[in-house]
Amino acid sequence: MQQDSDLLTGTKAIAAFMGMTPRQCQHKIDKGIIPSFKLPGSKLQHARRSTLTAWLTECEQASRKAKPLDTSPMYATLATRGARHA
Repeated sequence: MQQDSDLLTGTKAIAAFMGMTPRQCQHKIDKGIIPSFKLPGSKLQHARRSTLTAWLTECEQASRKAKPLDTSPMYATLATRGARHA
């Protein structure tokens, strides 16, 4: 049987590719954050490197489009209060 080099099998392999611990990875898979799937009859999670790379690219682009930090007067007041108590 030929190995699919794009396919990651198991939470440990997905976590290594993503640069996180297997526990962190499993938590994100359980929450539906990381795109993954189970094959019929398998207990292991699977993911494709190409899918994860595309997903990470989308996340990166979305974060760049995020609004800048709120600098409204209310935020400045709260930030000042926090600085006094430090």
